[in-house]
Amino acid sequence: TVMFQFQSQRYAPLALHEAKRWFYMFCQDKNSPCQEYYEMFQNNVEVLEYCGGVVSKDPGLVDNELTLVGLRRETATPNQLETAEAASRERALACALLFGSDKIRYGKLLENLENTYTQGNDIYPATLQQAYTLLVHWKQDPRNIVRLIGTPTDGLAFATVGTEGT
Repeated sequence: TVMFQFQSQRYAPLALHEAKRWFYMFCQDKNSPCQEYYEMFQNNVEVLEYCGGVVSKDPGLVDNELTLVGLRRETATPNQLETAEAASRERALACALLFGSDKIRYGKLLENLENTYTQGNDIYPATLQQAYTLLVHWKQDPRNIVRLIGTPTDGLAFATVGTEGT
């Protein structure tokens, strides 16, 4: 509520700009559990929409949703168009949640999603709830995390300060 009150007292274009900026810059902290990250993410979406913004009614993404069910914008009914817009929003939110997640914990998951899509298999979650469930249940061998962040001695150097000849 504090965020909503703060945004409602601002110049509307500025409030919307800042809400969008915050939404797109938001990412999971390395110590943040999934539930907390998910709740903060949803709060950012609510603030963005409260300020008058929309999450992904981009024509290209809506057209993509229509194509998935064999339709075109020109021939779609208003109900079909509304359904495609809702599906587009869900996919965009799912993508934003996933790619804002902690890269150390979920980097391999994100890499797998991209590589699988490159190979012609779309296994990206279609809804925000599916993306959240994927994050919550993702398992990764801790030995692989060490490879991602390096060994404890990578790039570590010590310098001593002293006088010569002492």
